[in-house]
Amino acid sequence: MIRSHSIRAVLLAAALGLAASESRAEQFVLFDVTFTFTKDDADHARPSKSHYYVKGKLINPDRPRDWTAPVDYRNGTVHIRAEVIEKPPGGAPTTWTICYIPNKGKGNGYGCTGTDIYTKEGVYEKDVSMTKFWENDSIIWSEGIKQMDLVIKDDSGGGGHAHKRADHEKFFPTKMRITVVQVSAGSKYDSSLIPNLPPRTDGKDEKAGADQPKPKKAADPALKPSPGPAALGPVRVGQTAPHVVASTPDGNSDIESYYRNRFVLLTFWNLDDAASARQFAELKKTRRRLADEDRFMILSVCANEMADRWDDWLRFLEAEGKVNYGDEDRPGTFRFFEDHKWVNTFQDGSHFVSSEAYGVDHLPEAFLIGPDRKLRAVRIPVDELGGVVAEALKETP
Repeated sequence: MIRSHSIRAVLLAAALGLAASESRAEQFVLFDVTFTFTKDDADHARPSKSHYYVKGKLINPDRPRDWTAPVDYRNGTVHIRAEVIEKPPGGAPTTWTICYIPNKGKGNGYGCTGTDIYTKEGVYEKDVSMTKFWENDSIIWSEGIKQMDLVIKDDSGGGGHAHKRADHEKFFPTKMRITVVQVSAGSKYDSSLIPNLPPRTDGKDEKAGADQPKPKKAADPALKPSPGPAALGPVRVGQTAPHVVASTPDGNSDIESYYRNRFVLLTFWNLDDAASARQFAELKKTRRRLADEDRFMILSVCANEMADRWDDWLRFLEAEGKVNYGDEDRPGTFRFFEDHKWVNTFQDGSHFVSSEAYGVDHLPEAFLIGPDRKLRAVRIPVDELGGVVAEALKETP
């Protein structure tokens, strides 16, 4: 995916005096990556477009497993350093969302902060409280961080992925060095411990640190919290439906934007399972039967380990060919995976395993979510899917 990258000082154990098992250091480098990112890289990033994934050898292998003790990094600060080495002309405001992907999460299942917005080449630095950024409490910090996701965006908010821009040539190609340093509670970031750092050019005083007030930033609309806490175990009728973290074939991960106050028949399935095939056949019948029902949609989540099954999943969707359900609002034929009332997604387990949030212990499984985001039915048998939906739709809008 990424054709050019290099790692600078990922392993700073000697310089920082860090040993994960017995460290008393006040800061450590979580990652320090230099990479070139092109439009082609953004378009073909998997599982999500515009993402650069910091994992494996790119993330400090000596990072602590427990971020709460013996050194408290959970309540400290994160120093974010973005060095814009190359940027196309045009001065397009750009930022990188920086997401912590935990070994174990709760609620939304991951949390994100980001770089400052920039319009030109230079060095941009900031300090962020670890207890202030979006969904920071959706991470179980005592279990540690698995990987970090970097997402290039414009300045319009969470949905402003740069690859979607009509003027994408103002964003790509770009070359970045992004360094993230974790600073323990009560400590100050010390740049002298990081090698080969050129001076910052954003006009800020590095010594100001995290105690200085920061400008308020607009809420990130694509990173809106779930309507309620995610369940970690069996779910029940009447509770708020857990969040769904997944992506469509074109990389859209804002799944709940499809709900639009409708009844949502949520299904989890497996590519290789005969029972899932039977469920799929029943879903086709239900979709056709309710073609003109605007208050209903199907959301199918493929729950395979998609790291090595992405292509298989796409081939499956392609093989379904073109469909014609007789919709009044969309007459004629269209490709199966472009259906506006049956959204097919894959489960991105690097962020948050949605099937676990719903307590799924076997596949397939089905749930009905009401317009109020409350669960109306759970673990619906395959042969009862159509009946359960039809009964729910009797409700007065």
